[in-house]
Amino acid sequence: GIRDLVRSRGLGDVYKRQAVDEEFVYVADTWNHRVQKFTLDGQHVTTFGQSGTVAELGQESGGYFFGPRSITLLGDNQILVTDTGNHRLQLFDRDGAFIHSIGQLGSGPGQFNEPVGLASSNAGWVYLADTWNARIQQFSPELAPAIDWPIDGWEGDSTENKPYLAVDSNGQVYTTDPENQRVLIFTAEGQYLARFGQAGAGIDALGLPNGIAIDAQDN
Repeated sequence: GIRDLVRSRGLGDVYKRQAVDEEFVYVADTWNHRVQKFTLDGQHVTTFGQSGTVAELGQESGGYFFGPRSITLLGDNQILVTDTGNHRLQLFDRDGAFIHSIGQLGSGPGQFNEPVGLASSNAGWVYLADTWNARIQQFSPELAPAIDWPIDGWEGDSTENKPYLAVDSNGQVYTTDPENQRVLIFTAEGQYLARFGQAGAGIDALGLPNGIAIDAQDN
């Protein structure tokens, strides 16, 4: 199971950048508008969050979600969640206590339009797929906006355009580009490096790729 995989492959540290730590799995339960927490053996621990929109409840309505899609685990026992439909991030402790929200609808630094994938580096930098602004935003370990760079493939506001991110041990950022059937690779500062994948059914082909993860060996 997950517990054996984490132990045998040394994934504990890298999975902190996804949604699995040494004890628990954290799931963005998108259309139930909540986060669920399980043990590594699949036993339910707790659920937090409920359906609600910024338009109805206000910008600081902590713990209310509209389609949360991605989670990354941070230091100090915290988790960061993309509250996609509310165009913001929400920060919690790992027991589900709300700390504060970050951002709002817009195109400026620290503003979002359909935020989806989240990932963080070993150095604590956080990366966000700011999808309908067609860019990746980088945040400091204190969650202050730093830089951003454009992604030409994320055109329009398609319901299938839902990219996710991962970061390797060297700080390189990998993003899925669903509608172009590929993965793009950038430096930590946003310089384009490479891509892989193409449309089709072959071993090197992808069909609307969404989620992505990197293990301790940078696979």
